[in-house]
Amino acid sequence: MNTSGLLVLLACVFMAAVSCSGMASPLYTTDTSASDSELPVVKRDDLLNEMSIYHGVPYRLGGTRITGVDCSGLVQAVYNSLGVDLPRTVAEQLGEGRQISERSVRTGDLVFFGKPPDHVGIAISNTEVVHASVTRGVVIDSIDDLDRAMDASGYRRVVRLK
Repeated sequence: MNTSGLLVLLACVFMAAVSCSGMASPLYTTDTSASDSELPVVKRDDLLNEMSIYHGVPYRLGGTRITGVDCSGLVQAVYNSLGVDLPRTVAEQLGEGRQISERSVRTGDLVFFGKPPDHVGIAISNTEVVHASVTRGVVIDSIDDLDRAMDASGYRRVVRLK
């Protein structure tokens, strides 16, 4: 599937989630706090496109390339391709950007799972996350489903979207 097809797939998955979940808050808002002004800026469409490129890539422990990624390698690879330098490990990524509440999650935010955190994904919306599953590779899952399975443990905003 080409990049355009994957972007359409991401959009369809998001629209299905919106219609089924009755999502109260939008995928993306322009509301930002004063501290967001210090974060790097990326184009929302560029971020979604970059995430779509990795859809279906196999899991590879320590991987950071399109041939195989682990969860933090996926986050680092996606953001590095957009000019945002993030560290390599889950523990290091947990210290990036600024902490936000679960209710504030929106496209581009990092969502951490496990206690202590040992898994990370990138929010597509306030209900869906792209992450590297050990058994399924890079997939889109419900944040609530992952929370039930692995306990959501933190949320970080690392970029401003335009």
